[in-house]
Amino acid sequence: MKSLKSPIIFTGSKAREIQNIDKAKPKSFNKVVDVFGGGGSVSLHFLQSMKDIEVHYNDKNQDLFQLFSSLKDEKKVEQIFKEIVQIPVSFEIFADVYDKKYHCDPVARFTETK
Repeated sequence: MKSLKSPIIFTGSKAREIQNIDKAKPKSFNKVVDVFGGGGSVSLHFLQSMKDIEVHYNDKNQDLFQLFSSLKDEKKVEQIFKEIVQIPVSFEIFADVYDKKYHCDPVARFTETK
């Protein structure tokens, strides 16, 4: 089974350090405290790689903390999934929403900041 990776791109992600974290972990433990959780790479890794592990995610960013807390609740996950699958996805829709939000052409916006 291919392991899932965090869909959240986060500055300071520990995703590249998972192998080093695995090498440094104790031989026996049943709890992980992901103190600077960020994109959740460490939490997700341990949840997928170990049975009967208790993972505590934490982050200063309350939006991320609430997201990961919500993902622990199966009913909330089902509700989020139902809402996400109803979102029409296409580049045209993304571009339309982006243009309305920023009131400009993304290429023009990029070149203006250079």
